[in-house]
Amino acid sequence: RLEREFRPDSDDYSLGDTIAGIDPFGPDDPDNHVNDPASSARAKLLKAHERRNRILASHILGHILDENLKSMIRDAHPNNGYAAFQFLKAQCYREPNDVSILEMDRLWAEFDFSTVGIDENCIGNAIRHLHQLNNQRPIAARHSEDAIVRKMLSCFKPGLNESLATIAMVELGASESDRRFKRVAPDGLSTIRDQQMLLQFMEPLWR
Repeated sequence: RLEREFRPDSDDYSLGDTIAGIDPFGPDDPDNHVNDPASSARAKLLKAHERRNRILASHILGHILDENLKSMIRDAHPNNGYAAFQFLKAQCYREPNDVSILEMDRLWAEFDFSTVGIDENCIGNAIRHLHQLNNQRPIAARHSEDAIVRKMLSCFKPGLNESLATIAMVELGASESDRRFKRVAPDGLSTIRDQQMLLQFMEPLWR
């Protein structure tokens, strides 16, 4: 619900993005906006992030009945919905088991663009949703960026957009040296699939 329903007016990002830490200036922001040079656009994104965090904190506190817990969150994480949620997760954390990991695997395997709704913002919403699913997994069991890009490419079906489906299938079948969306790996010897290159190429063509 946070992803689809709770989107503040005139905001490109939802509270679901904020609670997952993947909106601009979130700790897992895929575009790393915190390193952007000072500008009016950067200031606007930061202001929107802080607003979403305030709204999210209010929603979270409104669902907590324990007054002592509310007070702890207000004192430790004022107006910070993401931090409040992390605090609650730590309080309620249960070690993942095989059943929960199998369910995570199922959600990943079944994901396609229809999961987030097929519209002009579908590609951006899809990559954010995949990051949310991935962040729910134990750290040792999380998918790599390479795997996230492969999953995104698999979502471009012929019935949705013939041209992009063809590009995606060619990319999936290409050898490492012939891939379009890649960058040099940390080892300096190989390459890995690049999420940002995929988004920059595919999104304008989708819209």
